[in-house]
Amino acid sequence: NIAYAGKMRLQSSETLSIGTYTHETDQDETVQTRDDAWPSLYCDTPMRADSVKISMRFTRWDSYHSYWAFTSLPFDCKLSDLCITEGSGVQWAIRKYSGKNRADAKFDEVWVKQTNDSILHAGEGFIIAVNWNRSKSEAATLVFTAQNNTQKNHIFTTQTIELPLRQYTAMADCDRSWNLVGNPYPCFYSTKYFLPAAPFTVWDRQKQQYLTYSPIDDDYVLAPFESFFCDFSRYLGLFTTLPLLSL
Repeated sequence: NIAYAGKMRLQSSETLSIGTYTHETDQDETVQTRDDAWPSLYCDTPMRADSVKISMRFTRWDSYHSYWAFTSLPFDCKLSDLCITEGSGVQWAIRKYSGKNRADAKFDEVWVKQTNDSILHAGEGFIIAVNWNRSKSEAATLVFTAQNNTQKNHIFTTQTIELPLRQYTAMADCDRSWNLVGNPYPCFYSTKYFLPAAPFTVWDRQKQQYLTYSPIDDDYVLAPFESFFCDFSRYLGLFTTLPLLSL
């Protein structure tokens, strides 16, 4: 396991093979320094695991103000495999973003509810909110397990990753072709290495508002798996990262 605020860099000429790898994160919005909440893994060596998991821990809930975390997974995960390992009376809600519904001016339907039958796909952004009985437990923890397919061990890659974007036509330019994608790496990633260097939008969980940044003018660093909005046209249909080993 790599736990909260943990940092690990692996260097070896041999492939590292392990049984289960768990990446633990703290989704507490009161954390002032993101380094305190997000562990970071950087592999200079080939690595694989029989089982890969991401653990998300929630320590704050305000019944009068819904708190949504913007995140993603580097692997495919069936929500029927979602496991609750901490908390009493835990309830969760997950939504995917529909760029098509926004383009079709269905503004009340842009956030699509996910069910136990849904699959979260690698690199696809989503939002999650969690509630639980705080009188019985101080936190709630949900564990996402990777499906056993070719995406499972992508969490260990340092190579270039390409995420195809979807195009949606709309009457208004501002509503066209928005995609919610995620930082595919288990480490912090500077957006100045985006290809192309086009603007993107993130949700600031401290200010509770959307903010737009430019890779050219701003030095915004994505947390591991943090999700963000990008426009198909500005990214020429493909979001691409520079390989970590070249940075």
